[in-house]
Amino acid sequence: DNCNCRKPKTGMLEQAQKDFDLDLKKCWIIGDHESDILAGRNAGCKTIHILTGHVTIPLKKADFIAKNMIEAAEYILNYSSD
Repeated sequence: DNCNCRKPKTGMLEQAQKDFDLDLKKCWIIGDHESDILAGRNAGCKTIHILTGHVTIPLKKADFIAKNMIEAAEYILNYSSD
C-alpha cells in the first residue's frame, strides 16, 4: 500500500499535528512494531519500543525500550520533568 498514512510513513502523524496543533518534537510514539518506531523517528518524535507485542527483540532505533506500558509512562513522566 502506497498511502502516506501507512507506517513508517508519517501522514497519520502529520494529520494529528494539524488537527491538534502538536509539536511533534515534543511528542512520544509508543509502539510494538518496527514500523511504529520508524514512523515516530521519521516525524521527529521521541520513541519507545514496548516489548509486550510483536517484536520482542529490543529495537535499538528507539529512544527507550520498555517492558510494558506502565514502564513507558513512568519514563515519559520522569523524562518530561527534567
